[in-house]
Amino acid sequence: MNPKNILIIRFSSLGDVILATSVLPAIKKKFPESTITFLTKKEYTEVLEGNTAFNKVIGLSKEELKLKALIKFAEGLNKDYDLIIDLHANLRSFIVSLYSDIKTLRYKKGVLRRRGLVGHAYMRGLFPFLPEIYKKEDNVIKNYFKALKTLGITYAGELPEIKMPEIKKSLVKTIGIHAGGKQNTKRWPVESYTEVAEYFSGKGVKVVLFGDEKDKEINAKILSGVKNKQNIYDLSGKTTLKDMILKIKECSVLVTNDSAPFHIATAVKTPAVSIFCATTPKFGFAVRAKTNKIMNVELPCKPCSLHGGKRCRMRHYRCAEKIGAGEVIEAIRNII
Repeated sequence: MNPKNILIIRFSSLGDVILATSVLPAIKKKFPESTITFLTKKEYTEVLEGNTAFNKVIGLSKEELKLKALIKFAEGLNKDYDLIIDLHANLRSFIVSLYSDIKTLRYKKGVLRRRGLVGHAYMRGLFPFLPEIYKKEDNVIKNYFKALKTLGITYAGELPEIKMPEIKKSLVKTIGIHAGGKQNTKRWPVESYTEVAEYFSGKGVKVVLFGDEKDKEINAKILSGVKNKQNIYDLSGKTTLKDMILKIKECSVLVTNDSAPFHIATAVKTPAVSIFCATTPKFGFAVRAKTNKIMNVELPCKPCSLHGGKRCRMRHYRCAEKIGAGEVIEAIRNII
């Protein structure tokens, strides 16, 4: 197979789009003369700008992602592409490959395995004496590469990459904190983040709080608990996505939950401490870069859901509370 025009699909979410960039250099190296296009949601196109491993990015708006519009879009692709690499494997990406009638290589996302993990954890939460049957940690990036096997492309430890302007990191040590997230059970307690911020700001280390408008309340709570406020800066709701990525690149280390900022840090080569609460590294999203530290406590009841939820079904939230602020502080100290 020697495709001339390749369409790579990953619509969302932000973290997954970033992880999908890990395959781009390998595809470009294998087919240097091919034209490679990345198809995603419009709001994520800026993350892909400047990446020389592909030629073009197409971002679809909410209106363009509706069924009729998406079918019409797909029907017009046949004349432009001879291969689709589907790294999403959802209804929308299936529609694109079906209505374009283009040969497709599709990533196996392992939803059944993840649901099995959640279901088994539900039973173990009720009956802790049940044996653990899911012990192996998955690797989403490795699974992306499995979709490329027929192209002669194999996984060799690749990591995601976001192209940003080269910067000289400040001599002042800077710790970034992203304490927010869509789901409550994926968030490490605000009180614990406050302890981390208090410790390092008290040592004269610059602390930057990241987040969007929805994270303002969380960051305000952290700020209110920190005595030495002269070394702490709250950027929640004050940056564009691209600005936030650049600021994370400037950090000495980023502390965050199991969320997109963890993958952003990895992609811009900033060391990261990622705290897994209700979810688990076994899902495959705990990117094991040499500079990353994964904080995780295995419990019979976790993972309690695929993407986190509003509350702990066991009503104890031990998956988060058993990870102490002192452990995270020590992990950061070992990095900076």
